[in-house]
Amino acid sequence: MISRDQAKVRAEKYLQDRSMLGAFSIRHVYSAEEIQFRLPLVYGYPEESLENYWIVYLERLLDEIQLRSSMIILISKETGSTVYFGSANDEG
Repeated sequence: MISRDQAKVRAEKYLQDRSMLGAFSIRHVYSAEEIQFRLPLVYGYPEESLENYWIVYLERLLDEIQLRSSMIILISKETGSTVYFGSANDEG
């Protein structure tokens, strides 16, 4: 089982390895049960399965402020692997 801090480090490394660290920063790392707002809608990952992942919310550093979906990274709590990078499908 990996910790929240380890998930944050892995997400930062994921961004760095893809030269995206200047475009995004880590805003917050949540466990699904901590989220008090709309859970991400990640295709292929039913809502109940999100409890198995750290949900890393990203902040866009280079974009203008716009209404759009959050960007997230899902990190497996068990293996520490990155399983998803993309939209949380939570716009609106």
